This record gives sequence, C-alpha cells and structure tokens, in this order.
Amino acid sequence: MHTLYLKVFVQQPHLPIRDDKYSSELDDYISFLVSLFKSEETNYTIALAYLTGIMPIIKEKTQSKLNNFTEYTMIDPDEMAPFMGFTEDEVKSLATQSGMEFDELKKWYDGYNLRGLEIYSPKSVISSVEKKRCDDYWVETSSYEAVTDYISLDFEGLKEDVISMFAGNRVEVRTSLYRNTMSFGTKDDVLTYLIHLGYLAYDADTSSCFIPNNEIKDMWALSMERLEEYKDVFQMIKDSKKLLKSTWNGDEEAVAEGVGKAHMEACSILEYNNEGSFQSAIHLAYYYARSYYTLINELPAGKGVADCAFIPYKPDVPAIIIELKKDDTVDRAIDQIKNRKYPEALEKYKDNLLLVAIAMIQRLRSTPAE
Repeated sequence: MHTLYLKVFVQQPHLPIRDDKYSSELDDYISFLVSLFKSEETNYTIALAYLTGIMPIIKEKTQSKLNNFTEYTMIDPDEMAPFMGFTEDEVKSLATQSGMEFDELKKWYDGYNLRGLEIYSPKSVISSVEKKRCDDYWVETSSYEAVTDYISLDFEGLKEDVISMFAGNRVEVRTSLYRNTMSFGTKDDVLTYLIHLGYLAYDADTSSCFIPNNEIKDMWALSMERLEEYKDVFQMIKDSKKLLKSTWNGDEEAVAEGVGKAHMEACSILEYNNEGSFQSAIHLAYYYARSYYTLINELPAGKGVADCAFIPYKPDVPAIIIELKKDDTVDRAIDQIKNRKYPEALEKYKDNLLLVAIAMIQRLRSTPAE
C-alpha cells in the first residue's frame, strides 16, 4: 500500500474577517482548517501545509486548535527572514544590472532589519528598477487608510510615539500581548499591527519600532495630512521646503521663525524643554531636507559629537552641521563647532559646508545663526 503525500497551500482570509462582525465566518474558516490538519482522516495524507497571510493566526481563538504550526512573522522571522523580501545582495545585483544607484534604492526601500538581515520591499524595488527611478510605489498596492484609521485612535501616548517616529526616533513597543485581531486595547496593539503590515519596522534587540525608509515615511505623511489631530505636524512638513531654502540662503530671520514655530508645535507634544524633543523638532522642521540629504543625529566629529549633520547625496547642495544649545547663545554654539573641529568629519565637503547654530532660550525663543 502506498501513502499519498500532499503539500497543501492555503491563503489566509483578508484582514477584515478578523473584525468582530465577521466572527461566524472566522469560526467557519477555523473549523475548515481544523478538519484539514487535525483530523484522523487526513493525518496520513498531508505531509506539509503552508499558509500565507499578512497577519499571524489569531491567538485567542486558535491557540488550542491550530497549535501544530510554526509561525514566521515580521517580528519573529527566524530562518525565513531571507525570503520575506529582497536581501541587500539581491538589491545590489539588481542595481548593477539596471544601472540604478544602490545607495538611492537603500534610502527608499531598506529599513527592515530581520534578525540582522537587511530586507527590502520587493514590489517597490522591482517597480523602481523597471521605471529607472525611485518613487512611492507602495501606494499602488496598499492604502494610506491602513495607517490613518489607527493612528487616530485615542490611546494614551500613541500620538506622541507617531510624531517621535516621524522625526526619526524609535519607540518601545510590547508585541507579545497583541492577539492578532482587529480589536485594539492599547497603543502597543496598534503599533504591533502596523509592524505586521510593513508600515513600521521592528528591532527585536531593543523591542522598538520605527519608520523604515523614505517610501513608507511618505505614506505616513499622506496619512497625517488627512487627520485633524496631526494638522500641526503636516503644516511643518509643508513649511520644511521653505525652511531648507532659507537655510541655504543664510536667511537668519526666516530660519529663526521656521525653527521656532516647529519647536512650539512639536515640543508641545513631546515635552517642550527636553533637549531630545528639540532635536526631534529639528528633524520635523527639516523634513524636506531628506530629498537631498541623509540626516544623522550625534555624528562623531573632530573632538566631540555634532548634534545633527546633513550629508548630501545630491550634487551642488552644501553639507550642513547643526549645533543645538539650550539656555545659551548661538555664538557659543558656533565656537563649539569650530573649536571641537566638527567640520573635520565632513572634510570632503569643506568647500561647500554650512555651519548652523540654534539656541533654545527660555520658552518662546529658538534662534539660529550663520
């Protein structure tokens, strides 16, 4: 007698079935899976079952029914990490074959670090290679509403975390308590859900999440544009182009006004007098700068550390070093840049380097110079 082994591929249902109003449909689907994989009739006929889907199996309803599966997710990919997207070597090869700049592809589509392996969005990389330009291709296959609907939920600390991540920071998240349903009880549930969807990346070593790349950041900006509670942040994004040009032109008054406004709006949420939030406000105020620069916080330079550095990846724009001071003067900030030889870190840009000093004085002043 011969035993027939089948490899079964089952596509998990679309996300809305996880909503409470579809509970009967979900129960029927789970019953179907149980009849396939946990019955004596099929025990000897199925060698391997492979289920795919965006979200992991719902914990609270299936923990005892489908506990014979090994799950691989964006949070815990294990040995499947290389197959969850393009690896860096694969993207380098595609860049070489197509004549694209790898560094440009990296800025736009990298950011998902799965257990030490850099993973890129396959659809976006392929689209950029075919069209010979980097752009927002995520929107072609997804919807900004997946972000908009959930960052507007009134969970304590959620808005602060969203703004902090948009400014380039990472925020702690507890992923273990999320039940993989569409019923959210805390901000951690929302953030974990967005990690599974790819709108956030996850760092397992620090249990933190962040916005991974330029393409996804544009999706977040589009989402915030449509939410009243984020209107001040979106206004900063709109104003950032003007602020960058004012900085290039050395227009101190215009820069003072732009940075001061950003400081007031962002830091009212992120603790006004906190130096870290001041740095976050700078990144929000200069959002448009990422079209020309890689923005780096705490850049080792000369005999110290520069607060912010804008390193150009497009020609004919100046590199920028920014020194932030609290309750001090811009002259002291400029002196610190020079005395500690911060420009040495950007030696290759010495003929086109802009030094910026920004002082946060008392509560309502934020004054840049040079």
